Order: sequence, then structure tokens, then C-alpha cells
Amino acid sequence: MSTEQSDLNAQIAELKQKLAIANEQIEKLQQASKASEVADATVAINEFEDTLKRLVQRVAMILQAEKCAILIRDKDSGELTARNPAFGINESDVAKFRVSTSEGIFAKVFATEKAAIFQDGNVADDKSIAVLEPLNVRNGVVVPLVVEKRDDDNRVIDRMSIGVLSVFNKRYGSEFLEEDVTLLERLARNAAAVIANAQMFQELVEEKEKLAHTIESMYAGLLLISNNGNIIQMNARARQI
Repeated sequence: MSTEQSDLNAQIAELKQKLAIANEQIEKLQQASKASEVADATVAINEFEDTLKRLVQRVAMILQAEKCAILIRDKDSGELTARNPAFGINESDVAKFRVSTSEGIFAKVFATEKAAIFQDGNVADDKSIAVLEPLNVRNGVVVPLVVEKRDDDNRVIDRMSIGVLSVFNKRYGSEFLEEDVTLLERLARNAAAVIANAQMFQELVEEKEKLAHTIESMYAGLLLISNNGNIIQMNARARQI
């Protein structure tokens, strides 16, 4: 066998292995989503978005808040960026809702993983005021969105803050209390799990699409066969042959 053929076989074997891993991870994520009380999503990303939409509506209802927003750390900019769905905030305002992770009340909650509460628009820093004034925010609660990894004995082995969950403007002119903070922290655990699943799913789908594109663009004809003998992947060159 020539060196060129050996290299091609090695490349095909590697692609097949990566594709199999991606498929397996996606299948596990789907099963986990279906088994979860909160994340009852199926394979599509919009199902995760529907789940989050129901969740933010539920959060706003339980906390008696006029607005609810999820801010996720953007990997490219490093900022905390509001993501749809939001409650009581239009899409245009959601798109503009971006805050630094280095200063301000949102940054502090994100970095310390400790909740914060503010009343009558007093957030004690100019950065946050500049962001919240256009949203007509009077008061609010900000809690961290933390994803935990646990071992087989249910012990936490890793924690990662992925963003913050916020509610604004207590209804009927009331103010948020410490009881609201505790309740929102509990709800944030569910939100963090759904968001983490959605992000993982999106990354796996993108990886699978990248692998499929690589296979499709190969000069050599390629067929991937499952264990039961079914064709599961065929590139353009193979179809041409």
C-alpha cells in the first residue's frame, strides 16, 4: 500500500471516528433533554428556545417582575450579552443589552457568583445605569448562571459561570426582597442547565456539519457503513462514481 493511500485511510478513519462521537454525543444530549423536567427539548435548537421562553415567563410570573433577561458571556467579545428569549423587553432593546465583565453590577455577580439586589434604580455604578436607563428599570435582582459538573457520587468537581439571570421592576410598585433573591437563585439553576444543554447541542451540530463538509469535499469517494450494513454517509465523489 502506498504512503498516499495509507494517509488517506488514516484520514478517513479519523473522520469516521469524529463523526461517530458527534452522533453519540448528540443522541445522549437528546435523551438527557427528554428525561429532564425542565429541558424537555427535542433535537432542534428552537425547541431549546421555546423551553427558555417558557422559563423566563415563569420566572417573571413567580417573581412578579415586569421584565426578565438572560445575559450570557460572549466568547468572542467577552461581554455579557442579552439573549432571546427575554420577557418584557423588545428584540431591539435585547440586541443593545450588552455589559462588560470587568465592571458594574452584572460583572460583579458574574465574577463572584453572588447575587445582588438593587432598589429605585440605584445600582451604584455608571456603567449599569447607562445600560438600564433605556429599559426604564426601577429595581431588580441579578443572580449568576452557574453550571456544575458532578461525579458519580454527586459531588461537585467543577463550576463555571456562564452568565447572569436578571429580573426588573417588581409589580404593583413593590420592592424586591431577599426572599426573591433566594427564589431566583433556585430558578437560575434550571435556566443554567437548559442554556448549557443548548450551547452544547449547538456546538455538536456545528462540529458535525464541519465534519460532513470535510467528507463531502474529499477527492476520494467515501462511504460510511453502519454496523448493521446501512449506508450512513456518502460524499459527492462516491455518488458520482
